[in-house]
Amino acid sequence: MKRTILTVIALAALTITAAQAQQTIPLSPAPQPGSPGTATPTPYPQITPINIPKSGAGSGRPP
Repeated sequence: MKRTILTVIALAALTITAAQAQQTIPLSPAPQPGSPGTATPTPYPQITPINIPKSGAGSGRPP
C-alpha cells in the first residue's frame, strides 16, 4: 500500500514538473531599431498643411 501511494505521489510530482517546463517561454531578443516590422520614429513632428479658403466666385460671400 505504501509503495502505491509513493508511486502516485512521484508520478504526480513528475507530471507537475513537466507541465511547468512546457509553460516556460523563451525570451526572444529585443528588436533592433530600424529592423523590419518596427516603426521608425520621425526626426521632426509631422505638420499638416492648413487649407486657406480661396476668395472669389462661389466662396459664399455676397458680391
